[in-house]
Amino acid sequence: MRARILVIHPMGTDMYNEWTLNVLGSAVSPTTALSVRHLPGLPETPFVPEPELWRDEFFAAVVAAERDGFDVVLSACTSDPLVREAKPLVGIPVTGPFEALSHTAPAMGPLTIIASGYKIDTWAPRAVAHGFDPGMVNVRMADFSHPDPETAESLFATDVGKLRDVVMAEMERALVEDGIEQARRAVEEDGAASVFFACSLWSGMLGRVVEQVQGVAVLDPLVMPLKYAEYLARVRHSAG
Repeated sequence: MRARILVIHPMGTDMYNEWTLNVLGSAVSPTTALSVRHLPGLPETPFVPEPELWRDEFFAAVVAAERDGFDVVLSACTSDPLVREAKPLVGIPVTGPFEALSHTAPAMGPLTIIASGYKIDTWAPRAVAHGFDPGMVNVRMADFSHPDPETAESLFATDVGKLRDVVMAEMERALVEDGIEQARRAVEEDGAASVFFACSLWSGMLGRVVEQVQGVAVLDPLVMPLKYAEYLARVRHSAG
């Protein structure tokens, strides 16, 4: 039976929907039908709102996904906001990148999370809350920034593709200038067995980390949870 997985971006715009399908296209199993949706009820801006502002829309999208015949819902936000709260609403699995990480990285050994500066203090407590041993998690920073609000809103209104290119160029800059070095230090100084790049917009860029940093598993923030979602779909189908 063909598995159906829905990825949800918690935004009021579809600016990353096609990009997500392209990034995951080479990773998705031939037996998986992958779809991507956003949350149309939210204001159309290029920024992800705070979770309390999209709670109802996300819950409604999860319920709609079950009604539409999806086997698994996967949030595209790496910190998994509202994922746990959505689970009781439906009879299908609802998961996110961080939950997938919590079922993947501990089997390998020490983990280093590489994140942006504005959330840097949140990742270790989140890992512990997901069952990680505090002594097995380190956090390092590869900072990036988004366009200033005025520029972002202007491009969003006139050329969404250009805005997306600007954002992706900044993600790549942060990876090249700092992320690769932080991954190397994670191995040499943290003893990391795996590294997780904690923003979904780094997905699809991490091949150069694999090439340049030896001895560590590089966990892509969308590919890894996709594989976990595919596993959940297979288990669900095997249960009848």
